[in-house]
Amino acid sequence: MIYLINKMKEILKLLILVSCIVSCASLTNIAPGYIEAFKSIKVIYAGYEDTISKDTIEQIPYASALLKIGKGPKGLIILESKVNDTETWVSADNVFFNLKNGKIIATAGLPNNLVGISEISNPNWNEIDLNNDANVYSYYSYDYPALNNLRLKVIKKKVGEQKVDLLMGEKTLILYEEEVSNEYLGWNFKNQYWVDKSGFIWKSKQYLSTKLPIIEIEVTKKPAL
Repeated sequence: MIYLINKMKEILKLLILVSCIVSCASLTNIAPGYIEAFKSIKVIYAGYEDTISKDTIEQIPYASALLKIGKGPKGLIILESKVNDTETWVSADNVFFNLKNGKIIATAGLPNNLVGISEISNPNWNEIDLNNDANVYSYYSYDYPALNNLRLKVIKKKVGEQKVDLLMGEKTLILYEEEVSNEYLGWNFKNQYWVDKSGFIWKSKQYLSTKLPIIEIEVTKKPAL
């Protein structure tokens, strides 16, 4: 146990050093030193969901979140960069996510990556109420197999207020849902977002396509404004 504690201290020192030299990067241009530092953290808890504790989160000098893909174990992702309202998050397994206002808009490192999403007349969450669903169209593009600007119908709904148990404590949040479909391909899936009154998404369950399992993200340390 003492060895692990000392090892964690060494890794945290390395992370702090790396944070001083990392600049903003695109989804496929993450600083190599940053990735190696994150791989070092993985040695301590990889594959053991219970070892990702509040203490672990509080000691890491980055915005962080828990990631779960399908039935796999929970792992940690950390914020690599933020440009305007688009964030780049990275996992210890070199999987990258671009998030815009809590929604996944691009990935790298998955078997079938989402290249981008464009949305038409996409309302803010606080513009949707219990009696006023929002119907919009989104265009999804993927890398393998290549598929460009697939048109998907999206119905956004406000479900209501819920108390949600998060790793860092209970929060009262508002649940919103997206019903996503494409009649020609027979695609039908539902995304869920738990949002606070300021519009920040603390937890989400998102499908990127029918070829990938559901992706759950739970923010454990909120990015700085």
